[in-house]
Amino acid sequence: VPGCIKYIFEVDGISSFAVQRQLPFHGSLVNPFQYYPHFPADLYSAELSPNIEVVKVKWVMCHFA
Repeated sequence: VPGCIKYIFEVDGISSFAVQRQLPFHGSLVNPFQYYPHFPADLYSAELSPNIEVVKVKWVMCHFA
């Protein structure tokens, strides 16, 4: 989930993140990642969705900053 972590919380011993997803990129740039099908990266907007989603820590496979 590309997005912004708004809160980190724990309920019944299960840690989770409250995340706002980054919106898809809509622009005139060519996606430089399209040439690397085994590298699942993409371009995203700097704008965030108004919705907040819960992501459990155990679901996280990687992170970037």
